[in-house]
Amino acid sequence: MRNWFRGLKLNQKFTATTLIFIFIPLFGMMCFGFRSIKKNAIDHGVNEAVTAIDLTCAEVNAKANACSMVVDTLQEYEPLEKYLLHLRRGEEISESYYQQFRNNSISIIDKMQEAMPDLYQIHIFAMADGFLEQQPILYQKEKMKNCAWYRSYQGGGQWFFDIQEKNIISGTKKESSHLMTYVRELRDQSGGRLGVIEVSMRMADIFPEIYRSGDSSWACFVDENWNLYDCGKTAAACKWQSYRGLILFRAGIRDKKESQQSAVIDRKNVAIVLRKVDKLNGMFVTLTNLDDATGNMIKQQQRMLLEFAGFGLLLIVVVNLIVRGLLKEFYDVLCEMRQIDNGTTKIKVCYSAEEMREMSYGINGMLERIQKQNEESSKREAALKDTAIRAMQNQINAHFIYNVLESIKMMAEIDEEYTISDAVTALGEMLHYNMRWNKFLVTVQDEMNYIQNYVELMNLRYDFTITLSVQIPENLYRQDIPKMSLQPIVENAITHGIEELDADAVIEIKGIEHEKSFEIEITDPE
Repeated sequence: MRNWFRGLKLNQKFTATTLIFIFIPLFGMMCFGFRSIKKNAIDHGVNEAVTAIDLTCAEVNAKANACSMVVDTLQEYEPLEKYLLHLRRGEEISESYYQQFRNNSISIIDKMQEAMPDLYQIHIFAMADGFLEQQPILYQKEKMKNCAWYRSYQGGGQWFFDIQEKNIISGTKKESSHLMTYVRELRDQSGGRLGVIEVSMRMADIFPEIYRSGDSSWACFVDENWNLYDCGKTAAACKWQSYRGLILFRAGIRDKKESQQSAVIDRKNVAIVLRKVDKLNGMFVTLTNLDDATGNMIKQQQRMLLEFAGFGLLLIVVVNLIVRGLLKEFYDVLCEMRQIDNGTTKIKVCYSAEEMREMSYGINGMLERIQKQNEESSKREAALKDTAIRAMQNQINAHFIYNVLESIKMMAEIDEEYTISDAVTALGEMLHYNMRWNKFLVTVQDEMNYIQNYVELMNLRYDFTITLSVQIPENLYRQDIPKMSLQPIVENAITHGIEELDADAVIEIKGIEHEKSFEIEITDPE
């Protein structure tokens, strides 16, 4: 590829370079734009699916709450409680009481049912048999066995889903839509069982999305016992039925957490949304086919790619012509230079612009700057070497002074001048400590030794005595601190605190440990 590019003429190189830096980035931007548009369309589809399922779940919760309210209302309905109490006790119901209850209470329950269009039926089963029933509302206890939920009911408030409606009198199944039923016991004020109430709604009215499943969508409901309710045999043509295990897995059904996401199933972009239905203690899952929204977009992208390819070919021709026109004068100069190379000297090279002269000016200026930078670099290197030599000389001088102090110490000890010997020892240790110029960090122990020597030397200057009171835990002595970080504080305490007192004084130094740090506190006399 490199050899091919080098073999091209200058105008061809300009054309190829222009295409590389214009056409290819444009193509990349177009592909990125297509991808962004498709992603936005998919995200929009997911958001619409989320909005739809949120509305559905809100309606389901409202309808389920309405069922609970019906049961609560009947639980508090005093005429119904009295009538059921009479039946439970086995008391005889007079004809007038029977008609009064039917005309008033049963009529009110009928009107309540008519006022709620989503409510399919209300059945009440008394805790007695052998009485005259108030059909189609009030039935004997024995008739409860003809209900599809009878064997599964465990007491309390309980929901049953997708159950086949049965004739309460005969117990035979009806060819009607499947129901979802809320069953709860009715109790008297003392907690005694008066009866059982059944409030039913059609599954298709509560979850219409389930029964509208097709190529464009699919839905199911999962109750708290992990029973799944979907379109079943009524939608054998729904291809998503065979993928329901994968759909539930992608929805994260096992985590019991609400989720929404886009996925690819059967080479189709789909939106999978899971929402909790709190009133039913279950989860509602929907799948929406997003390819219907993105199909037209793909066709538009294909058409735009063809148009872009045609534009690219046209751009190659136009750019090549423009570059050849711009380089015409350059080729004229090149032709004249070739004639000069062949021995023709009477040709005068003319420039129509000052680009070449500007280039030479630029190169000369660059060379001058480079030369100047080299000179400055040489000066810096010389200064660095000089600094290193001075540092070495200072170190040599410090070693000399240290050795002299050692000699003075020995002389003082020979003459039994131990005070002078101790002072010289302290001064020597301080000097040796300062000679360690290449170490930035020292241990707390080293810094405290330095401070001790400093205080001993300061005691030689004054008529009073300065004493150090050190309370530092043993493990803190091994911690690193910046060199000469504590001595200036002690010096400041002596200069601005103890000197003014002109009396014996104590400087307290405390080490305090924290969980991840420590602090050293220096206190002078107040």
